[in-house]
Amino acid sequence: MTGGTVRIMDACGASAPVYAVEIKSSAANTNVTDGTFEIMPTHAAAGDVATQLILTTASFGNLIINRAVDCASDLQLNTYPLIVRKNLTLTSGTLLANNLDVTVGGNFVLSAGTTYNSGTNNTRFNGNTDQTFTLTGTVNNGAAGLRNLAIDKSSGTLSLAGTQTDLTVQGNLDLTNGTLDDNGKTVYVAGDIVNSGNHISTPGTGLISMNGTTTQTISGNGNGTFNNLALANTNAAAAPVSLSANITVNGILTFSGNKSFNIGTYNLRLAASASIVSGDATSYIQTSGNSGDGGLTKIYSAASSSFAFPIGAPTITPARAVKYSPATISINGTPGAFGSITVIPVGYEHPATVVNGVS
Repeated sequence: MTGGTVRIMDACGASAPVYAVEIKSSAANTNVTDGTFEIMPTHAAAGDVATQLILTTASFGNLIINRAVDCASDLQLNTYPLIVRKNLTLTSGTLLANNLDVTVGGNFVLSAGTTYNSGTNNTRFNGNTDQTFTLTGTVNNGAAGLRNLAIDKSSGTLSLAGTQTDLTVQGNLDLTNGTLDDNGKTVYVAGDIVNSGNHISTPGTGLISMNGTTTQTISGNGNGTFNNLALANTNAAAAPVSLSANITVNGILTFSGNKSFNIGTYNLRLAASASIVSGDATSYIQTSGNSGDGGLTKIYSAASSSFAFPIGAPTITPARAVKYSPATISINGTPGAFGSITVIPVGYEHPATVVNGVS
């Protein structure tokens, strides 16, 4: 299929299973580059089946779900994941992913009154141009949000849009490649984050909030960037959010709930425009206490010539608990060029101490 439109007005049958689409061709017998499937369930005189099924081994060029106002049938994936090479549009009705992955190469539009139920799947954006995820309808799989969100774009930006002010990711956010623009919305993430890409906020007011109830980890290839990042995890651990890769924060890093941020041996880099909110003796950046740790780096500028490093580490020799050991470093005068300063607290007793074992 390279173009044109296939409209499925309804599927026959008043008892399950009823297939709106059933394509079982082998990969060798399918070739889809474009074109549109529009599924338009209508009201049946004998009554509407609860779900009409989409079973396909082939991808779609574009897919539109446009249920008639008086029809009660939902569209549900069956057996195989859904791959839409270009745009997936819910004009009206409900799409039940049935725990099967949904991959979109273009825009994903949830119009007013529609519902996308991800189940436990991965919702994946993999286009090589700019994409939009329009959140005007409802994203709910029994609880608000979708399970896992994956972004793997060789180029371009995935931008959030629509009237909803936030998006909840109940599981993991995987930003493997490309850019995520929150467009002023809050993205709540309850699971782990993989960031090897770039998170931006076009108006600067959006953020990613790590609000899990179990411990969370930020990993990646070491080049991941965040705009605004909030640490709102409520787990009982003293430092429930940790790093397993270097990251850069370009906006505001916000602490909440008297919890620390365990960066371990990795580096947390704050851009010249970055700042920290609510960093203090109960909410600070914790390293592993080694001299070779990545530490906390701040880029200085004429507008940011002084910075308070809210940092601490455990004492390794002799063994002591993590202790808050902040440092404020200011640059006086006007240097020829500004650079960066990295603070690495070292948890070892100085070899020249006269009295040992004093914390």
